[in-house]
Amino acid sequence: MKIIEEFGINPYLLLAQVVNFTILLFLLKKILYKPILKVLEERKVKIVRSLKEAEDIEKRLVETAKEQEKILEKARSEAANLISEVKKESKELSEKMLADTRATVDEAMKRGEERLELEKQQMMSEVKKDLAGLVIAATAKVTQKTMDEPSNRRLVEEVVREMSKS
Repeated sequence: MKIIEEFGINPYLLLAQVVNFTILLFLLKKILYKPILKVLEERKVKIVRSLKEAEDIEKRLVETAKEQEKILEKARSEAANLISEVKKESKELSEKMLADTRATVDEAMKRGEERLELEKQQMMSEVKKDLAGLVIAATAKVTQKTMDEPSNRRLVEEVVREMSKS
């Protein structure tokens, strides 16, 4: 104890200070340290929870991006199929319209040819009648008399046959 006194330290005062420090340490631990640790632990839990939520959000974001890409790819595929189908239908429709138009034109040409053939036959019939009359008139002038009906008929038929050949 003499050594302590040589340094100028009062042992009773030192003991009182140690007791005071221990009481202060005990009170600080109870009053301040535990609440601070509790606040720090709560903060740690919040940070961990926030990090976990951030990871979950990031995972959902990645999943959403993948889903969005799938949807876009499906939409592109459907659009390509739709365009292909529309082109095919358009081609089929144009081919059908072309075939219908050709059929209509062919039918109109056929009717026109039939009409021309009918008109040709009518004209030939009229020409034959006119020719027969001309032949009879020419024969009457040449022979200066009218031929009887059977002779007249034979002459007309002969002239018509010769006309038909040329």
